[in-house]
Amino acid sequence: MRMYSFVSHGFHGDFIVVEADLRKGFPGFDVVGLPDSAIRESRERVRSALRNTGASVPQKRVLINLAPASIRKTGSQLDLAIALVISLAQQVAAGEVPPVQDIPVLVVGELALDGSVVPIQDVHAAIAAAQDHGCSMVIVPRQGEGPLPDLVYEVSTLHEAVQAVKQLLAGSISFSVERYPAPQYEGDLPTFDIVAGLEGVQNALSVAAAGGHHALLFGPPGAGKTLCATCFASLLPPPDDLLQQEILRIRSSLGESVPNGELKRAVNLLPITCPRESFPIEVAKSHGGVLIVDEISRMSKGILEQLREVCDRRSTTMRAARKSSEFPAIFQMIGTMHACPCGELGLPDGRCSCSLAAIQRYWRKLGAGLLDRFAIRFPVDPTMDSEIDDLDLSLDAAYDRQKRRYREVAPEIRVNADLMHAVTLRNAFMDESTLKTIAGRLEGRASFRGILLTYTVARTVADLLDESLIGELAIETAIDLRRFGTYDFYWRSF
Repeated sequence: MRMYSFVSHGFHGDFIVVEADLRKGFPGFDVVGLPDSAIRESRERVRSALRNTGASVPQKRVLINLAPASIRKTGSQLDLAIALVISLAQQVAAGEVPPVQDIPVLVVGELALDGSVVPIQDVHAAIAAAQDHGCSMVIVPRQGEGPLPDLVYEVSTLHEAVQAVKQLLAGSISFSVERYPAPQYEGDLPTFDIVAGLEGVQNALSVAAAGGHHALLFGPPGAGKTLCATCFASLLPPPDDLLQQEILRIRSSLGESVPNGELKRAVNLLPITCPRESFPIEVAKSHGGVLIVDEISRMSKGILEQLREVCDRRSTTMRAARKSSEFPAIFQMIGTMHACPCGELGLPDGRCSCSLAAIQRYWRKLGAGLLDRFAIRFPVDPTMDSEIDDLDLSLDAAYDRQKRRYREVAPEIRVNADLMHAVTLRNAFMDESTLKTIAGRLEGRASFRGILLTYTVARTVADLLDESLIGELAIETAIDLRRFGTYDFYWRSF
């Protein structure tokens, strides 16, 4: 008899076949298939759990095979599956359960000696594996995780798990193929209602939110850079079903639960003193949300280089159970910084005494590669007027246009910024004449990446204006949103 289980290695893991063979002979209990010490010790936990839940301990030779045999199995999450397949095999032999060789049920959970099921991490990764392999039911510990698909059955004891599988085999319970129910999003995010003025900054961040672009806010101390960055997440739409599953899997893998289906948006503030070994965790937790890098110019060179690499790869690597696991890390980065070394460039009384060379050296701390990946670079100054202040932008129109443009033809593209990573598809969505116009306007002032980023921003501005074609206003706005930081450091004349 066989059932299924899952061994996690971070975001990914191995789908495991658990087979039981009970035969006459001197009583014994062997586990083969490259088990580690925790799994070999499960023999004692399983015996005690069976005995303490009223089930009989087999007085036979018990052989458990964990396939594929070439993959090393680690952890205690196979306990429940091993105990369940032994119990059911005995009941089949006794004629209490109809003969069946393959039970399409995935089971994960650690057993306590009294037969209760101990909560584990990585429940959502196991659920995803079960759905991918066509399992009819997933049995997991009852631990307050949510939201969960309909095919998931939560149990507190081994006895509950046995009864659930027997009911499934008898046809008295069935499950739908529903994926994940819609979560309830918490509404405690700060909004721009608490920001006085700064309409231009809000419109610039609306462009970033609508198109999925990275943005850099700079200005003097106290201007409102960090406050605006904190409010940015309130402009984002809820994640789609696939992104929602990925967020839940990451949080489950990192040991974070989502109680009562309340899925919070990922809004992470990267600490200035972030150790390099903690960086992958911070960016993985930001997947599907926002990574705020406050005072980005004060970050270490190593962290800035890792940020640049993650922006390109859109994933990060962590080690779990002696294996490296790739975690998705697709987020929007909002950086903040002063405009000069002393921080006073932009103040109305013109106190800054930094030389142009000093300002250029200061901006070069970010590195040309990372700075080039910020599609939007906008000054935060309550006294400055900008053309973008007066634009009438509709986030709903922009989200709707992008959904209709990409969903059927290229579902892997969610927002306009994804065109930068869809190399084989972007030519189908980019107008060549508009791209040449932008390249001509930016000649000598932008890299090829910069030209493409400016195009995607112009496409977003047109979507926000609810226009099907990229017009002159959208092009000029996109160029204006990106012009600072490379050749132009001063946004106010004294």
